[in-house]
Amino acid sequence: MQKVSLILIVLSLLGLSSLIKAQIGVNFGTEYGFGIVAQAGSEEIKLEAGGGINPLLVVWRITTIGFGVSSDDTEIKLYFPGVIGARLNLKLSGEEDENRLGLKLGINYNTTLRTGYGGGLAYDMIGKKNRIVISGGVMVFPKADDELLDRLNEDEGTSFTQDEVSAFLLDIQPFVGLSIIW
Repeated sequence: MQKVSLILIVLSLLGLSSLIKAQIGVNFGTEYGFGIVAQAGSEEIKLEAGGGINPLLVVWRITTIGFGVSSDDTEIKLYFPGVIGARLNLKLSGEEDENRLGLKLGINYNTTLRTGYGGGLAYDMIGKKNRIVISGGVMVFPKADDELLDRLNEDEGTSFTQDEVSAFLLDIQPFVGLSIIW
């Protein structure tokens, strides 16, 4: 009985492997940064993983009040955090071997913003030798404000609080990506 079960498992894995394609490519943009991306799965459902270096521009508005006088300063910081992430890509439309619209849901870990969750849309343009994937969406990084404030204070040797500092689009990060997959 165990041999029969083992044979059935092996045969089903062999049959499943003919439905699953794995591909790798390069990525440009803010989804996984400048790096690599890999996809595995069927036309209906794909699992995607990527990683790279993701430039992050933060414009801080710093308000200080002392001795009855307030001042506003602007501090611009450019960070280059590492990013890794995974997405589930569900097919919304398109026939097999044709251009495809998909829904992406996933998670990212950014060495500066920490863990983020979100999703968006991806459009696969199928070519003869490769695919071009254009994607866009939104990631929510719940602890980004605190992490970046700690980083600003560490970099500048200051002790600003949340009341003194503000920045735009830290917790909610729009993303765009362009991937070329072989």
